[in-house]
Amino acid sequence: MLANSLLHTSVACVAAVIAIVAIWLHVRRLRQSSTIFKHLPQIAVGLAIIALLYLVYLSLTYHRGIDFSSLNMALLIALGMLIVVFFLNFMKKNDILTMAVLSLSAIVELIAIYVEPSSRVPVPVDPIFFLHIVLSAVSYAVLGLAAVQSMLFFELHRWLRSRDDLGKATLLPPLDFVETTNFRLILVGEILLTIAIVSAFFFYGELLDRLSYLPHVVLAVAAWLVYLVLLIGHYRLGWRSKCTYWSILAFLLVIACYIGLKILTPTIS
Repeated sequence: MLANSLLHTSVACVAAVIAIVAIWLHVRRLRQSSTIFKHLPQIAVGLAIIALLYLVYLSLTYHRGIDFSSLNMALLIALGMLIVVFFLNFMKKNDILTMAVLSLSAIVELIAIYVEPSSRVPVPVDPIFFLHIVLSAVSYAVLGLAAVQSMLFFELHRWLRSRDDLGKATLLPPLDFVETTNFRLILVGEILLTIAIVSAFFFYGELLDRLSYLPHVVLAVAAWLVYLVLLIGHYRLGWRSKCTYWSILAFLLVIACYIGLKILTPTIS
C-alpha cells in the first residue's frame, strides 16, 4: 500500500509539472513567434494527457474495483477536457483556452499530491453503472469546456467592440470559429448528457422513486432543457452572444446536479 501511495504521489507531481511547463510554453508562444515554440506547446499537451491518463488509472484502481470519488471524477473530467482541447488545436490553435484547461488540470493534480485516494471499499463494477459514470464524466468535460469557450466568446466579442482592447482579440481564434466550436461542443455534450440521464434511470431506478432524489432529477432535466433551448435558439433563431450566460448557467446546473447526487448517494458515486 505504501508503494502504491508513493507511485500515485510521484505520478501526480510529474503530471502537475508537465501541465505547468505546457502553460509556460503557451505563454512563450503568445509572446514571441519563434519557430522553436511552434509545435512544442502541442507536444507538451500530449505529454500532459499521457501523464494525467496514467494518474487517472492509478487513482481509479488504487484499491480493488474502481473508485469514483470526487477527486477521481475531477481528474477524469480534466482528462476529457484536455483530450478535446488537444484535438481542437489541430483545427485552430487556441492558446488561451488550452492554458485555462491546463491550469484546471494542474490544480486538480496538485490536490491529488496531498490527498491520498479514498480508503473506502470501491463499489462493484456494474456495466450500466460504469457506462453511466463514464458518460457523465465525458459530458461534464465537454459541457465544461463549452462553458469556458462561452466566456472566451463573450470576452472576444467585447474586445472586438472596444477599440482599446482590439489588440487582445488577436490572442484568440476568429469569432466565427469560436462560436461554431462552442455550439458543436454543446451539441455533443447534450447528446452525451441525454444518454447519461437515460442510463441513470437503469442504475438508479429504485433510488429515483424516493422523494429525496427529486431535486437531483429536476436539476438534471433542467440543465438538459436549457441546453436544448440554447441549441434550438442558435440553429433556428440565430442566437449568438446572448447564449453565453445561459451556457454557463446550464453548466452550473450540471455541477449542482452532481454535487447533489454526491450528498444523496455518497457510497454510490
